Amino acid sequence: MVVYASPRELMQYFAHDLSWLEKYSALLKVDSSRLNPHTDMTEVGQWVDFGFKILGIYFPCRMTCLKYQPDQELWWMMSLLSESWISLRFEVQAVPEGSRMNLHVLGQPPQYLEKVVDTRQLLQAVAARADLVLTLIQAEFDAGLDVPEVTGRGLRGDLYQTLLQGDQASLRVNAPPRQVVQWILSDPAHFNLFIPHLQLKGRCAEDPRVFSGPAEELVVCPALYPLGASEIQTLVLSKGGWTDEKQFRNYSHNLWMVALDNLARVQFEVSGQKQGSQVKLVFTSELSETSAPEAIELLLAITAIPRQAEGALLEIKAGVEGGV
Repeated sequence: MVVYASPRELMQYFAHDLSWLEKYSALLKVDSSRLNPHTDMTEVGQWVDFGFKILGIYFPCRMTCLKYQPDQELWWMMSLLSESWISLRFEVQAVPEGSRMNLHVLGQPPQYLEKVVDTRQLLQAVAARADLVLTLIQAEFDAGLDVPEVTGRGLRGDLYQTLLQGDQASLRVNAPPRQVVQWILSDPAHFNLFIPHLQLKGRCAEDPRVFSGPAEELVVCPALYPLGASEIQTLVLSKGGWTDEKQFRNYSHNLWMVALDNLARVQFEVSGQKQGSQVKLVFTSELSETSAPEAIELLLAITAIPRQAEGALLEIKAGVEGGV
């Protein structure tokens, strides 16, 4: 879309303050009761909480800033229920009329919804809502824009399927789930098995128990990832916990790593099986669209992670069963 404002004016209105989201909350079917509208969402790691309804289904959400290149590029990620997420990537460039904004949306819907709603219908509804958001922002700088007329024409963008690379591995551990999870969270080196060589910073590096909060709580951690002779700045988002807090039989954890325009996710699950546990690792990542040497090097490093998954599981098994 084209907006009659400079890139700086557009970002100042749209991203440095979320008053517009509170203003249009009723129209967008957003629950803004937990939203701090005066949050600067261009600060990497900053987040806000809100909820929204799509097709009558309520989604609690924490939206986090992943990347910001002043007045040019902005990445947000919406962490929804369990393993589901939506990545929003805004690109802005100056044009004679003001600014051109492109929005790329990538996401994974909750698996349980596949039983109650058609996934493509859900994606179309999400896309339509994103289109409405953009049109409302566009109208702030164009008093003559008829929002219902524009959105009534149908989507201005296109839905498409993209290729993600993935892998999964699992094994059985002769110990109850609670013991397995306690071992993983007892030492930063144990937690680091899921993304080898990742160097967490701050409180996340000191004590992995910061990751063991409520199942839907998102933790944001700065990190470094070694790449050859250098290290690249990385952002890690973590969400996990017991899905049945009273029985301690099922544990699920998601880690997202953002670096050099790549998004990778590691999910590990621990579930009770008779007197033992089944531990599963699921790895998913994007295929980079850039040919920059650093990005290719990162992609090669990321694609090696699935091959290391079996070794990580064997180390967990040996550590738990051996009591080390």
